[in-house]
Amino acid sequence: MTGAPTASERIADFVVTVDPAATAEETVHAVARAFLDTFAVAVAASGDPVDAVLRGYATGSTGPASLWAGTGTATTEHAALVNGAVGHVLDYDDVNSPMRGHPSIALLPPLVAAAEAIGADGRRLSAAYAVGFEVIVKLSRACALDHYARGWHSTTTIGLLGATAAVAHLTGLPRDAVRDALGLSVAQAAGTRQNFGTMAKSFQAGACGVAALRSVALAGEG
Repeated sequence: MTGAPTASERIADFVVTVDPAATAEETVHAVARAFLDTFAVAVAASGDPVDAVLRGYATGSTGPASLWAGTGTATTEHAALVNGAVGHVLDYDDVNSPMRGHPSIALLPPLVAAAEAIGADGRRLSAAYAVGFEVIVKLSRACALDHYARGWHSTTTIGLLGATAAVAHLTGLPRDAVRDALGLSVAQAAGTRQNFGTMAKSFQAGACGVAALRSVALAGEG
């Protein structure tokens, strides 16, 4: 007799059952607005010291993913790091009340980088965003208030689980690999409010996207 499914298995079951073709036009529109908002605040932070430092760190990185605040491309992980961090510098990226954090900066940098790498269209990206957003909000309603009060940066802790689910959906990861990717993301989940007011706060957002991409890639490799 098998036991009840674990939390990660329940999330994985949800991730693999969402059909991108059934994505409502309202969802596509909402995700497009979220992207424009997130992209705009990243561009507005172009030239910030965080942008300069991370672009320097990514120098020599070549790949299919765009760097938003300027020109050039990089690997998916480097693009997620730079775009995620720079998009969070000004702290004007969108906020979700149950999460007590910023969902789009956790979701979009890794999702857009992955979509560019595999040639996914806007509808597939929108469906994946919706999957990740749903995971974030459901987990947040269960634990974010206490989690945040204890000092965690829920944008990058809870956000990482949503981003991992989103990238896993976008890339078509099978159910058991989604479960494993969530486990790998928990192993990397990090972010503390003690870093607020420093470069490390926005760095946490970039690192969240990197961890999501890495978790999905490694789970896909077994």
